[in-house]
Amino acid sequence: MIRLAVAKDAETIANIEKNVFDNPYTIETINNDISASRVHVMVMDDIVVGYIICSYVADEAEIQRIAITPAYRRMGLATILIAYVISIMPEYGVNKIFLEARVDNEPAINLYSKCGFVELSRRKKYYHNGMDAIIFVKNL
Repeated sequence: MIRLAVAKDAETIANIEKNVFDNPYTIETINNDISASRVHVMVMDDIVVGYIICSYVADEAEIQRIAITPAYRRMGLATILIAYVISIMPEYGVNKIFLEARVDNEPAINLYSKCGFVELSRRKKYYHNGMDAIIFVKNL
């Protein structure tokens, strides 16, 4: 099941962030995103196993974060979360979705390509570790 995140989900999301990202979002950032209705969570057996954070302005959206807790990876859950966001964005007038990935993050690049995103450009030294970013776009 996918639903909007609520305040009680923040701690679980923060724990997933710490396990998945080198530069995790703070609990304050997560709470702000939840308050702004930008976070959707995937729930299995009453446990939040993943989430996607996206924002939109006018006719464009950006997927800012997507993560699945390590124990639930390789089950296609990230694909389901992305497909869900793609399916609801037209309701908000969105016709284009952007996201980025580190150039060395092959699993993410493959996932985004599989979901129909195409490379738009690159940002040199975008990440805190100096790694370049690939900017992807999907037209709806």
